[in-house]
Amino acid sequence: METVRKGYERDLPQVKELWNECFGEDEFAEWFFARLYCEEFLRVYEVDGEIVSMAFCFPKTLIVQGKEYRAWYLYGIGTKTESRGHGFAKRLISACVSEAKGRGMELCFLIPAEQSLFSYYRTCGFDLAWTRAEETCVETRSSSEITIDSTNDFTQVNAIYERVWDGYLKRTEREWELLSEEFRMADGNLYLLKREQIVVGYCFAMKEADVLKIRELGLLQSEKTDAVCHALAHTLHAKTWNLTHPGEGTPFAAVLPFAEELRSVGVFINCDLLHN
Repeated sequence: METVRKGYERDLPQVKELWNECFGEDEFAEWFFARLYCEEFLRVYEVDGEIVSMAFCFPKTLIVQGKEYRAWYLYGIGTKTESRGHGFAKRLISACVSEAKGRGMELCFLIPAEQSLFSYYRTCGFDLAWTRAEETCVETRSSSEITIDSTNDFTQVNAIYERVWDGYLKRTEREWELLSEEFRMADGNLYLLKREQIVVGYCFAMKEADVLKIRELGLLQSEKTDAVCHALAHTLHAKTWNLTHPGEGTPFAAVLPFAEELRSVGVFINCDLLHN
């Protein structure tokens, strides 16, 4: 017997086993099940009492030019190795999308682990993609008097976040906390940026070898992105920097919008940090 159903508390051992098979048993897996896992958001495809495929449906609120849209973020989609090729994941995704529509959501989206998976998700109805641009500098120079502090002041950071992005996912204090924890696991941090002790922005950044990877940089209008990136790299003793941000470039999220006004590839959304 085959069925798609919501998660139960008893599913945890099977789900952990499936997660480890699909994504690996590591520090992130431990963190996910300790901090994010909740059977309320779990959907599974079950065959004769065995979970063969899973997906998490996390509720999100998307803000585009001041208007709110309710969304489901599909995450952790995985199928047992010996059960692949039978369409279980596709039927599970279809059921999640139907449930989202029935609950009044205005879009579903997901972030494929690899670019090659976009073609697969198109067969599931995800016909649009949000994109991000990337900038890289081969050398750094200290041309901006910017100082940085690691921070847990999520209220202040969120005020900047909602001020500088035209399209973004609403973040609660807990979500800011979770993002910060993820970055610390990768030896990164959430920083407040200051000029003469006045806060002018924030960023998530991590250093890999001599490269400073800046994954989100929110600046007040008076600040120039290039100058701030140079200052960040200089302060954190990096030889080069790499910045990703919303804009025309590489697809990062597959989108299935139900609201007509969201059916535009020109909508750039700042949401690529989600458990990624």
